[in-house]
Amino acid sequence: MKLYILLLFMVFHSSYTLADTDKDSDFANKQTLKVYNKCTAKYIEDVESGITSRMITGMSETTLCIKEHILFLFKEILFKGDKKSYTQLKNALEKIEEGTGDLYWKIYNEHNACDNGECGSMFHPMHNLEVGLVMKQILYIVYCQIILYEDYYHDWRKITNS
Repeated sequence: MKLYILLLFMVFHSSYTLADTDKDSDFANKQTLKVYNKCTAKYIEDVESGITSRMITGMSETTLCIKEHILFLFKEILFKGDKKSYTQLKNALEKIEEGTGDLYWKIYNEHNACDNGECGSMFHPMHNLEVGLVMKQILYIVYCQIILYEDYYHDWRKITNS
C-alpha cells in the first residue's frame, strides 16, 4: 500500500497541452516538475512513513507548497497588480482544494461497502493525494499560460528564478 500511495503521489499525467509547441509544453512540464519535486522532497519522509497521520500531514503540506507557488505566480506574474482577480482566484483555488478533498474523501472512505462509513485508515491520506495532483495540473496550466504569453511576461524567469 505504501508503494502504491508513493507511486500515485509521484504520477503526473497531462492529457492535453495548452502551449504552442511541444518544446513549450516540455518546458512547462519541467517547470511544474521542478516545483513539485521541491515540494515533495520537503515532506517525503512523512509521506513514506507508513503512519497514517504523518502521511496525511506530508501530503497536505506538499499540496500547500504547490498551492502557494500557484498563488505566487498569480500575484507576481499573471495577475500582478490586480488584487481583485488575485483574491477571486485565491478563493476559487481554496474551493477547488476543499471540494476535491471532500469528493475524494467520500469516494475512498464513505461508500456503501465501508463499515459504518469507514473503509480503514489506509485510505485516509488518499484524498490529500488527489488534491495534490489537481494542484499540480493547475500549476502546469499556469506555466503553459506564462510560457505561451512569454513576450508579455518577459521577466517571469527572473521572478521565479528559472
